Amino acid sequence: KTNGWSPHSSRSSFPRPPRAHVGCAAKSAIRTPLCVGGRRAATAVYGRVCRWMPPLRCVSFDFDDTLLLSEKCKASTFDVIAARYEDGPQILAAIPRDARDIAPGQPVPTRHTICHALAAGLHARGVRPGPEGENPEAFGTRLCDEFSQLVQQRLCEAEEVSGADAVLRHLSSHGIACYVNSATPQEPLDAIVRARGWHDLFAGVYGATGSPTTKVDNLTKAAERQGIRPDELVHVGDGENDNLAAEAFGCRFIGVHAEGGSTRTFKAPVHELVADMWEAGRILCELAEIAPLDGARRTS
Repeated sequence: KTNGWSPHSSRSSFPRPPRAHVGCAAKSAIRTPLCVGGRRAATAVYGRVCRWMPPLRCVSFDFDDTLLLSEKCKASTFDVIAARYEDGPQILAAIPRDARDIAPGQPVPTRHTICHALAAGLHARGVRPGPEGENPEAFGTRLCDEFSQLVQQRLCEAEEVSGADAVLRHLSSHGIACYVNSATPQEPLDAIVRARGWHDLFAGVYGATGSPTTKVDNLTKAAERQGIRPDELVHVGDGENDNLAAEAFGCRFIGVHAEGGSTRTFKAPVHELVADMWEAGRILCELAEIAPLDGARRTS
């Protein structure tokens, strides 16, 4: 049962909350929360003032640059791998690498597609450093293995987005189901989540698998598993793909522009734009009608 909703039902049955457009590209431009009648605009729009919105019961989190400052780490690791080969950096520069720019339903670049495209480009230019007779497919698999080994070491030591651990533990302790919804391959994603000590805080960890699963599919799966409607779920992420996935699914969206992470402008309007997980956590607690988050957000 899903409280009357199914992925095949009309989205119009559950109106998407009003969205306040925010068009900023850097932390310095992140808006100061507006006030309506002395209260935060977020509350006036879809918090307790607006009684028709049900309390939040589930949160879907993107992973890279939402919970963990990892996108730059991944990008620099690709650069390291490409630099090992003649013409590697030039070939890599022409390969689409950022999944955050991909619309829902479109093929998402992964470490596998990127490494195989790099291998094909190197092979076409006569750069064939492997065993004699190694074809581009085998070369790409080897590059992917090199990347995975190096990036896994780096990611396990990467810095979290400020407040991520505290927010996850607070939501979990108050019965709010949390999910990871990421384009990172499933196996390494599981390993990173376990290494951070977060595995028990999530009701599900959904990464990229061999099948063409989208973030909208993962949102649907989380809602079905929890038996909830889209308006009882919030997706939190740093990319336009996260924003569009939330819009396609019909749930609220909180955009993240964390210091050291993504600062790109969202093309579509967002409900809220935050600078870290402390700020996101306060909004989520308000929407879920649970005790506020302990601890002060950093002010630097």
